[in-house]
Amino acid sequence: MGPLTSIARQFEQLYDVVDPVFLLGMLYLLVRGRKRLTGVRFGLTAIAVVLACYFVLFTVTAGVHVEERYYRPVLPFFGLLAALGAYCFTQDVRNRKVVYAVLGLIFLGFVVVAVREPVRAHRRPQTEAGLWLRERDPDYKELVVSNWTQPVYYAGMKHFDSKGTRDLFLELRKRDVAFKYFILQGELGAWDAWAQEYVDEHGWPIIHRDAGADIRIYQDPQYGERGEQPVPAPSAAP
Repeated sequence: MGPLTSIARQFEQLYDVVDPVFLLGMLYLLVRGRKRLTGVRFGLTAIAVVLACYFVLFTVTAGVHVEERYYRPVLPFFGLLAALGAYCFTQDVRNRKVVYAVLGLIFLGFVVVAVREPVRAHRRPQTEAGLWLRERDPDYKELVVSNWTQPVYYAGMKHFDSKGTRDLFLELRKRDVAFKYFILQGELGAWDAWAQEYVDEHGWPIIHRDAGADIRIYQDPQYGERGEQPVPAPSAAP
């Protein structure tokens, strides 16, 4: 089930990137492109090869951990294919009024999506959590374990990615490197579940929680009692 799960995850993330309009355009191109675009088949084949290689790359290397943002660099290719599918549609439909109505609905749909909410509004709780921590502890500038970068960035602290870094974290703790906070959001996956287990096992209390976005900020109850040291700054080049 491993490879099948990985492939299913790729298609799920692809759908989140291309949205239904692009998907319908590309499907129409697949059905009617052979008849309507006889002179550009080589170019379409080249684009298809690029997209296929990109898909295989993340299926092999990222597996189930791929995110939709990984596909955004090739979004222009999807847009081009969807536009060609729309062109094929305009060639198949003789009634220009129907064509204009469909294209108008597509344009209106994009406008509604664009103005429905501010850009990246879904990340607002992360920003607010980071600003809350910054106001609470403006002097702390050291490492924070988090499965998202945004709250740590707005807190003015240093991000320590929780994904796959358990051994490194434990080694740094043995060296008394400072870790005052954990910021965790949502249900953690196999790569970063250790972070939740660590704070639970060591009794780190939650000092802030956003129930809607499930953002939890934990503080080390013994911070400062063990003589932690901040991460040394890199030495200047000679």
